[in-house]
Amino acid sequence: MYKKGDKLVSIEVNEVIILLLILIGYIPVIHAYFKYKSTITWFFLGYTTLLIGSIATILETFFYPVLLNYVEHLIGTLLSALLFLTNAYLSNKQIVLFEKELTKKIKKFKKNDI
Repeated sequence: MYKKGDKLVSIEVNEVIILLLILIGYIPVIHAYFKYKSTITWFFLGYTTLLIGSIATILETFFYPVLLNYVEHLIGTLLSALLFLTNAYLSNKQIVLFEKELTKKIKKFKKNDI
């Protein structure tokens, strides 16, 4: 509990649990980012904005509630969704290109084998 003016303000338990889960999940994301930087950049950025939004959710209880509410929803929700969407699109595009190249090599191999 925290006293803010005449009111007692408390942090909601579910917000803290969500922040802890995001922080725990952030550890392998950071590891993967430094290992595979070129292929995981968009996912890393999306997860980072998700973390920023979660931190803003808790901090808005104590100060700058309007500003941090905008940060929570614009960065933590909207921007992270757009970054995850970009990651999914680019990953799918990379998989499709890989499949095309693999199919060409298989056809070439079969043609030379006969």
